[in-house]
Amino acid sequence: MNKKLIICALITFISLPNLADDETTLSGAELINNNCARCHNSRPVREFSISEWRVIMPHMREKAHLTGSEV
Repeated sequence: MNKKLIICALITFISLPNLADDETTLSGAELINNNCARCHNSRPVREFSISEWRVIMPHMREKAHLTGSEV
């Protein structure tokens, strides 16, 4: 699969707003700061292979207790 397509998908995945509650819609940056950055710094996209990201992203979503509408 094209790496650029996967990178774009990851960026979209991270930056989609929270659609569950219109009053508390958070930007992608706010979601990252409120969840991911509590435990670790941002990782460069090239730090992991595409197959590794496919495992990492769902795992981190679960660990951060993000809903499907938040991602």
